[in-house]
Amino acid sequence: MNIPNESGKLFSTEARSAVGLGGSSRVIDDLGKDPWHVAEALIHSQQRAFLWFDGETGKSFAALGCLNRSEQLAEDPPIFRQMNDSNIREQAASLPIFPATCMILGDRHRCLPAFAGIESARGPACWLPEIWIEAVPAGIAIWHGWGEQALAETIVQIRARLARPQAVSIPRPARWHEVETDDFAVWESRLREIQTSIRSGDIAKAVLSRRLQFNAETPFAISAILRRLRAQAASRIVFAVKPEFGNWFLGSTPETLVRIETGMLQTHALAGTLPKGATKQAFLSSAKLLSEHRIVVDGLCQSLGEFVETTSIGEVQALEAGTVSHLQTAISARLGTNVNRMRLVAALHPTAAISGFPKLAARQTLDVVEPYDRGWFAAPVGWLAANGDMHTCVAIRSLWLSKTRAAALAGAGIVAGSDARTEWRETEYKFDNMRAALWSES
Repeated sequence: MNIPNESGKLFSTEARSAVGLGGSSRVIDDLGKDPWHVAEALIHSQQRAFLWFDGETGKSFAALGCLNRSEQLAEDPPIFRQMNDSNIREQAASLPIFPATCMILGDRHRCLPAFAGIESARGPACWLPEIWIEAVPAGIAIWHGWGEQALAETIVQIRARLARPQAVSIPRPARWHEVETDDFAVWESRLREIQTSIRSGDIAKAVLSRRLQFNAETPFAISAILRRLRAQAASRIVFAVKPEFGNWFLGSTPETLVRIETGMLQTHALAGTLPKGATKQAFLSSAKLLSEHRIVVDGLCQSLGEFVETTSIGEVQALEAGTVSHLQTAISARLGTNVNRMRLVAALHPTAAISGFPKLAARQTLDVVEPYDRGWFAAPVGWLAANGDMHTCVAIRSLWLSKTRAAALAGAGIVAGSDARTEWRETEYKFDNMRAALWSES
């Protein structure tokens, strides 16, 4: 059976893993140190793209095209089994760089989009890219799944594109106005429904979301938006995903779901929100915020139980994240042996900071209260390397971006003592991150 990949080449399903997971790579020292800039030379010809920048570690890469993919949320997708093969691990160790599996595990269980016509994809997807471009100490490393000839042709294409003289221009901000999909009356009504479930003892907390749309008079400048997000990243993760023939989904999130490096796991509870600049003492003086945060800490530790050998819980801290501050508790653990990475992610997501607690009951409550699937909003997004290292973040502070429309979702944790107006203001603070990213003259 022959199947075309996203560059139009044909390969057999049997040969996919051999071709796609061998490949060739090269380090180039005269293309600068920015893989996103290098990738701009190729993105226009690729149907799928995945960009990643870790403001804390500096890890930055661009993954283009698709050699192999799985769009079923299974405990052990075939593409993960390929990456766990001993031969593949040996190949990965012998090359300057090797691609990771890209993933975004969206929610599409009811098939009701939050923003019809803007969201290009909503369900789970894992894929191995055709081209991987990453910053390394010696410059830029480029891997191509089709081998040395394809790699050489790609490098020629990159050099030719980057050598073209570029007109010096400052992108003008798009003029846009907001379209409030969920007004305050609707928000208050949904919050009261959640508090009824809390009083009845069904749940302790649920995270209620609301929608906001931006309609522009002129096209949004995606490259300028991405540069702005990355410049402001600090300790956040900036990501951008473009599915086949689709719009961009991008964001700058402060929340890591799970990071695994050489057998050590790191995550954190991120719950409780105050305006930017709030101190730790300001959080500690709020019984409501402390209760909301403790629920998330307990939920994460409970979910980690079967996957780790030892767990360490850090001190609670205030974390500044763009236009807001959060209460944060770091959690680290030693991973158990032969842990299935997909099962681990599925056990952790959604955390109590995203859905509520208990997890299943909170989700059932939100299915009744929220008349839409969240899709890729707040979904796990990240990568899995051949050596078992992994980093997935939670896609909050995110946007779907079309030519002249953008769509965002923001939520607030609702507990027994929540006030509708206060929680509404919290979502406004969070939307301010997306407003700043879009950069308006309005």
